[in-house]
Amino acid sequence: MKTSFNIKTACILSLMALCLFSCTTPYEPDINTPRSQSKSSKRGVSFNFAQFPEIDAALLGPTISWFYNWGNTVIESVDVSLIQSYDVDYCPMIWNGNYNEASIRAYVANHPKCKYLLGFNEPNLTDQANMTPEQAAALWPEIKNLASELNLKLVSPAMNYGTLADYSDPIKWLDEFFALVPDNGIEVIALHCYMGGAGGMKSFIEKFHKYGKPIWLTEFCPWNGSGESVYSQITYMSAALPYLEKDPLVERYAWFIPRYYGYPYMALISEYELSDVGKVFVNMTTMDQKWYALQNQKVEAEQYTNSNVEECIGTDNLVQQVSMRITTDSEGGNLDVITFTSGKWLEYQFELTKDAEYKLEMRHNTLTNSEMQIFVDGEQVSTVSISAVKEWSNVKFPINLTKGKHIVRLVPTSGNISLNWLKVN
Repeated sequence: MKTSFNIKTACILSLMALCLFSCTTPYEPDINTPRSQSKSSKRGVSFNFAQFPEIDAALLGPTISWFYNWGNTVIESVDVSLIQSYDVDYCPMIWNGNYNEASIRAYVANHPKCKYLLGFNEPNLTDQANMTPEQAAALWPEIKNLASELNLKLVSPAMNYGTLADYSDPIKWLDEFFALVPDNGIEVIALHCYMGGAGGMKSFIEKFHKYGKPIWLTEFCPWNGSGESVYSQITYMSAALPYLEKDPLVERYAWFIPRYYGYPYMALISEYELSDVGKVFVNMTTMDQKWYALQNQKVEAEQYTNSNVEECIGTDNLVQQVSMRITTDSEGGNLDVITFTSGKWLEYQFELTKDAEYKLEMRHNTLTNSEMQIFVDGEQVSTVSISAVKEWSNVKFPINLTKGKHIVRLVPTSGNISLNWLKVN
């Protein structure tokens, strides 16, 4: 009798458990194969990769789309470890009047994807190409003929503020050069910029829009002798990269430089791993607006698809933006979005499988009591309060979403928010 009772009891408990499980919403774990933003077609570096090609290629290859090394070709180990392994475009350069035409021909013959030939390197600097417009113009026809023969697009001499007598102004040099060689075949303007602020960089780039050609920023980082640090490099990069990604007139950009020791601390690689600056460069948003995260996908906060930087494209100024730091969250992640304050906004994109009331979950470390507006597809759906916390915490807000693709915009109206990640679940 006791055995029969135990069997009946076990059956009833099993049925109750089955009913309870089938009548409640099951736990949904984080998805294992999340979608990710595409590699930026703009992002690159100026670097030869020759010292530690396998190490450096593994660290930067998944992120960059192109590079150049101030030379006419690359060594075999760089070709194999970077160009072939990660489908990275290499652009040969005519540094000055002394170049190896045979090397350029051989590289292009073996790399049919090669489409560009870079012009002289900083001709208005006496310690670089060191050429007057007249000297450069005299050599340009043979360079134009070589590019035409190899079906390469020509990139202008790379201009910066200079040290050549009478040509400190790069626009003066370029204007005279174009006047001397009106049939120059140039399709892209190349620039170098070492100003200490991203706003100055933007203003410098806009001076060259007068030529009506796409811009390549082929060397840049803050290096103006005013006390740069790892922190200031990250702050600069946090503002510069979203602008460069967003401006349609900027076609490519190349950070200077992946390996460098000491001041001004712009190196992307430290020994055998990414530096803190490199971690920001590698993980920073590519502003990929074709990318939609899936339900229950943990989205790193730095992977926003749009921001208030959009408001300054085509204007004279660069708006204040969020900044980045290496995450301080013990639970992991790459970067934290910080200084997320009033006047700034970020957008994230999600694709959902059904109509439902979801939870917008955020991992935050908010310094002060804050308020934030939430918009979905351009319409405000709520205003939420986020309490100040001493440690990283999760907060959830209800959000009604229909099946399909949605753009969620976060707009702080008060306080100071730090984010590690967010998801819709």
